[in-house]
Amino acid sequence: MDLGAVFTPGEGEDNLRGGKIATEPDSDGRVEVVTPGFSDDLRHGPCPVMPRGELMPKRGDRCLVAFDEGRRPWVIAWEPA
Repeated sequence: MDLGAVFTPGEGEDNLRGGKIATEPDSDGRVEVVTPGFSDDLRHGPCPVMPRGELMPKRGDRCLVAFDEGRRPWVIAWEPA
C-alpha cells in the first residue's frame, strides 16, 4: 500500500511522540506518560503498554507514545528494561 494514499502531507505528524514513563504500572499494566517535547507537566493516560513478555516499563524509562484516532495514548516501545 502506498502511504501517500493514506496520509496527506502534514497529517499524522503528531501521532507518535517521544515520552517518559511517569508512573509505575498499575494493576492492569497501564502507565501514565509525559511527552517532554510537548509538555513536561501534562500527563497522558493511563496508557496501555505493549507487552514484552514479563518485562514492564519503570518510572523514568524513555518511551514511544502513539495516539490513536481518538487521541488515546498507547506506549508502543520503551527502554531500558
